[in-house]
Amino acid sequence: MPVRSGPGSESRQARAIQLFADGATWSDVQQAVGVSRSTLAAWRRDPIFTARLQAAIDQRVAALAAAGITAKANQLRILQDEWLRTQRILDERAADPIVAKAPGGASGLITRRYRVLPSADPQKPPQVSWEDRFDHGLAFYRLKLLDQAAKVAGWLVERHQVTIDDVRADTLRLAEQAGLSPADAQDAVAIAERLLREGRR
Repeated sequence: MPVRSGPGSESRQARAIQLFADGATWSDVQQAVGVSRSTLAAWRRDPIFTARLQAAIDQRVAALAAAGITAKANQLRILQDEWLRTQRILDERAADPIVAKAPGGASGLITRRYRVLPSADPQKPPQVSWEDRFDHGLAFYRLKLLDQAAKVAGWLVERHQVTIDDVRADTLRLAEQAGLSPADAQDAVAIAERLLREGRR
C-alpha cells in the first residue's frame, strides 16, 4: 500500500531515490534527507517508491555502461591510430626498392644503415657499405600495441605476465618471417629480452 505523503515528502523521496541509486548507504540517505529510519524503511516498502528507485538504478547503470563503452572505444581508437602509424612506416620501408631486395625487406621490418669508409688513397673516392638490420624495437612495440588492445577490448580476461620465453618465441617468429640469418635472429632475441627487462624496471 502506498505511503502517505506529508509536506515536502515528494521532493525528499526523490532525493532519497537519487542517493540510493548513486550507492549511498541508509545512514547517508537518512542524514541527507532528514528523515527517521522508520520513515525510510516505510518508503522502501512502498511499491511506487520501489519502482521509481529501480528505474533510477537502471538509468544509473546504463549511464555508467555507456561511459565505460565510450572510454574503451576512445582507448581502442588511439591504439588503432598508433598501429596504423607504425604500419605506414613499414609500408614506406617496403616500398623502397633498395630495401625490398634485402631478405625480409618486403616486411618493412628491415632497416638499412650506410657507412662511409674513407679511402687510404686520396685519389680514390670513399667506399660506401651498408648493413641490413631487423628493427627489433618497432616489432616489439607493435606486439605491445596488440597486447594493450586485447586488454582494453577484454579479450585477455586473466592477467598474463609476459615472460622471456614469450618474447624469445615471438621475436624468433618475426625474425624467421623477415628472413634473418640464425645469428641475426639471436641478436634480435637478445635485444628484445633487454627491452623487456628495461620495461619492467
